[in-house]
Amino acid sequence: MGSTIYIIAGEESGDVYGAKLISELSRNKSNIQFKGIGGPRMISAGLVNSIVPIQEISVIGFWEVIKKILFFKKIQRAVENEIFDSNPSIIILIDYPGFNLSLIKRISGKVRSKIVYYVAPQAWAWKEKRVRILRDCVDSLICLFPFEVDWFRDRGVEASYFGHPIASQAYHISKKGLKKELGLDPSMTLITLFPGSRNQEYTKHFSLMEQAASRIKSSNNKIQIAVGVASGISVASKSNSGIHFERQDPQKLLQASDIAIIASGTATIEAAVYQTPMIVIYRLSFFSWLLSTALIRTKYISMVNIILGRMLVPELLQTKASVKNIVERTESLINDSESRDIMLNGFDEIKNMLASRDPIKDAAEHITNKYAI
Repeated sequence: MGSTIYIIAGEESGDVYGAKLISELSRNKSNIQFKGIGGPRMISAGLVNSIVPIQEISVIGFWEVIKKILFFKKIQRAVENEIFDSNPSIIILIDYPGFNLSLIKRISGKVRSKIVYYVAPQAWAWKEKRVRILRDCVDSLICLFPFEVDWFRDRGVEASYFGHPIASQAYHISKKGLKKELGLDPSMTLITLFPGSRNQEYTKHFSLMEQAASRIKSSNNKIQIAVGVASGISVASKSNSGIHFERQDPQKLLQASDIAIIASGTATIEAAVYQTPMIVIYRLSFFSWLLSTALIRTKYISMVNIILGRMLVPELLQTKASVKNIVERTESLINDSESRDIMLNGFDEIKNMLASRDPIKDAAEHITNKYAI
């Protein structure tokens, strides 16, 4: 009789990592059944079904979560019931700390499953009290950034590091070659917009980014604009300004880019690995922003800047994320080759820190060997 692994991802990047984990874990164990929550990639890889469509639970911001609190409680109860019914040998939680940490706190001591947390919650940035839940309820914490391992181990959490999956996924082809593959003009400067992987983020950032990019294009006829649209985005609508929308392979588009305007998130690490100079922006609701500024202890919000401990890429947050400021910062980056070179050298530092042979394969082997599945 095969074993069951319960796996939960609540956003786009988690769906990507989850799909690869499912593929690696089932490579030599075809009798494993995967249940839980995931997106289209995880379902294609072997997730039996997802209790809820991933885009319905991909929400960020305090106020935004509060507005859907009854919905989340309903989903959590459904997950708990399915875990109790299926009695999985392992529960794998991928990022998504608000939901996942609450879940394991509720089921701890009620299940015999080994609990693996993949993508460590950023307790070093805010909500350090989450460490207690990780220490008491999680059997294995897998970090994506090297500095996290010692931070968690110093606080009694069993932590491991195998590298960051993004560091090994770059295309080995020039930006001009990638532009051609995407149907874009290889001879023109490509500015790309990445408004975010959640509908909520896309809605808040796209119009702002489009206005800024269109203004830059109006004064420079050698510029083309494209938008990276994550698979879970349902609110994207094509504009009438000749912008290319890339749904099939937004990562390829990001690597093809000469400059990217990015909503802070996983895409900033991707841009660094792909050697794409960037401007980082982010906006939240007023209430969520107030709470964030009171709770977050890090000096920066972009992981690129956090990892390096310095301001390498510009961050335009909340009211500073205006069309005027985005235009000025982007045009400065286009016209200043020295600034681009400094940024690219910083990206090399990050890539060297995160590089490894095959991070998700190694993580899967760690889980397989440690828990004898």
